[in-house]
Formats: sequence, structure tokens, C-alpha cells
Amino acid sequence: MDPVIEDLLRSWTFEPWIIVPLSLGSIIYLHGWRQLHRRLPRRFAAWRLIVFQSGVLALFFALASPLHELAERLLQFHMIQHLLLTMVVPPLLLLGAPTLPLLRGLPRPMLQHGLSRVLAAPALQRLGHFLTHPAHRGRHLGQAVARALIDQLQRRGVSTFMLGVSEDNSGARRLYEAVGFHDIAARENVFLASAGSATGSGGTMVEGSVPPS
Repeated sequence: MDPVIEDLLRSWTFEPWIIVPLSLGSIIYLHGWRQLHRRLPRRFAAWRLIVFQSGVLALFFALASPLHELAERLLQFHMIQHLLLTMVVPPLLLLGAPTLPLLRGLPRPMLQHGLSRVLAAPALQRLGHFLTHPAHRGRHLGQAVARALIDQLQRRGVSTFMLGVSEDNSGARRLYEAVGFHDIAARENVFLASAGSATGSGGTMVEGSVPPS
């Protein structure tokens, strides 16, 4: 075998800290996606599975392939690895809409006894109480948080912001309009997930944007 090819093959790394999390994430997503695809084939189409698994594969390639070894030696390969980790992997994973598939793919005991305990933690309960208690409403805390977030993103070079909100969520719409968002489109029969359910329901989603300041 050619020595160069042999060295490249040897430079592949299969460290458990890389293989185990990526494999678990891929399997859990696949399990949850299959359940959701049967109920909501349009919302969780095959392309979402493909792009998510492609993101996992790209992450594996960036961390375990000869690229990682070369990135520690040569600047150009370091930049290629950096681009993969920042410009390729995140969009692929996000396009897979991972939140619901990952939650649905987790074992039920883990959701009931693990996640429920996290959500029931006193600190998180106090935070939720502070954010939702009527005594704290009308103090423009949401506007302050939204403006601070927009300001931080603009400082990092983000020029345009877009979000989606249910048409009948008047409180959220008032908040977004107050910080500069305006309606640009409305979509019918979009997926709206309710708490504790992954079935979703039909509705109208209004898309909004805010121009740079």
C-alpha cells in the first residue's frame, strides 16, 4: 500500500468521546423522526432526516477524519475544518428540525423521570414564575430582552432578523411590533406543537422581520 494512503488511513480517529455522542444523537433522532413522520409526513419529510444525518456525518468528518490531523499542522486545513464546524454542520442540523425528533426519540422513562425532574427544579420553577406571573407583566421586560438580543446580534454583523408567530398570539405580536418587527407573509396550516404533545395542529403563522437599525 502507498505510504501516503496508509498514513491517511491511520490518521482517522475513533475516540469514544466522538463516536458515542454522535451515534446516540443519530439513533435517537432517527427513532423520533420515524414516529413523527408517520403522523406528520409533510412536516417531517424524508429530506429532514437526510440533512440532519448529513450534519452528523459532516461533524464526524471534521473531528475524526484526516482533516483533523492536517488542521493541527496546516493553516489551510484548519480553516476548512473551521468552515465545516461553523458554516456547514449547524445549518444541516437545524434544517433537520431536531427538537421534536430528539425528544420523541428518547426513552419514555428518561422523559418521565429525567427531563421532568429538570423542568421541576426549583431554580427553573422560580424563573418560570418570574417570567409568567401577572405581577411582572406590563413592565416591558420582554422588550428589554428582545432589544438586547437584537443589539448583540447587530454588533456581530447580523443585519436582518426573521421570526414566526401564531396569528392569534396577540401578546407576542405586540411585543415583536414594539421592537421593530413587521409582517411580511402569512402561512396557512403550519405545524404548531402544544406543550406535552408532538402531534401539532393547523393554524396561521405570520412571518415578520425587522430591518437593521
